[in-house]
Amino acid sequence: MPFTLATDPSWDLFHARHWLSIGMKTTWSLPLGSSHYEGTGLCVCAQRGAVCGSDGRSYPSICALRLRVRHAPRPHPGHLHKARDGPCEFAPLVVTPPRSVHNVPGTQVNLSCEVRAVPTPVVTWRKVTQSPEGTQVLEDLPGDHVNIAVQVQGGPSDHEATAWVLVGISFV
Repeated sequence: MPFTLATDPSWDLFHARHWLSIGMKTTWSLPLGSSHYEGTGLCVCAQRGAVCGSDGRSYPSICALRLRVRHAPRPHPGHLHKARDGPCEFAPLVVTPPRSVHNVPGTQVNLSCEVRAVPTPVVTWRKVTQSPEGTQVLEDLPGDHVNIAVQVQGGPSDHEATAWVLVGISFV
């Protein structure tokens, strides 16, 4: 993930490049035609991909994690480190819940929701009914219903699922 790095103007280009290549494992580049340090530069992490820190937080790259370690108020060597590649796992979070729908008999009803989690969540729809004995029964949808359609796809963000259920008019 590109980010702008502002350094002390007293640093020369050699020291800035040395710190970036050794401390951050990044690629340092200056605009074409530039032969001296101008105060800021573009620092791009050479290793792409999110990482999970030992603090349970996800970082967009290993470089972002290392930057966080450097700017910690009281750095403890080895305290914050990469726990594993990829974002940290977290429980499902409903980003957009299904909303209550009021309809006229004979019309279609469309419900949708978005859920985010790592790993990517699996969203299912269930119909709640009462058994003849009066107990609650959950029926997975669409089941054998010709008037119910279910769709699940990846959401607008990574590790997000979007799901719809359409209950239509039965023509049988």
